[in-house]
Amino acid sequence: MRVMDLTHPTVYLEEEGDSLQFPGVSAECAQWLIARRKIAEIGINLHGVDGGKSEEFFTGKLLVRAGAFHLENLNNLDAVSEMFLLLGVLLRFRRTC
Repeated sequence: MRVMDLTHPTVYLEEEGDSLQFPGVSAECAQWLIARRKIAEIGINLHGVDGGKSEEFFTGKLLVRAGAFHLENLNNLDAVSEMFLLLGVLLRFRRTC
């Protein structure tokens, strides 16, 4: 099995390989944060909390089951003042299959 260095620019920018690749939060880490830190949310400057190769989305599912949510694609936060208001809408989906 080949281990890819996801911090290398050519891998992260998809110049190597055939699918989207980016780091994420492991399911084990999410379980620890939920159990030990009682988190309510995770903010991340990526396309999602699960890594780019994920097809099961374990971390996202763990967060939902724990009542936590995640904010994705956070960037340029240095341009935000110390006080700001974040408005969001939580959507509930039901299974259709």
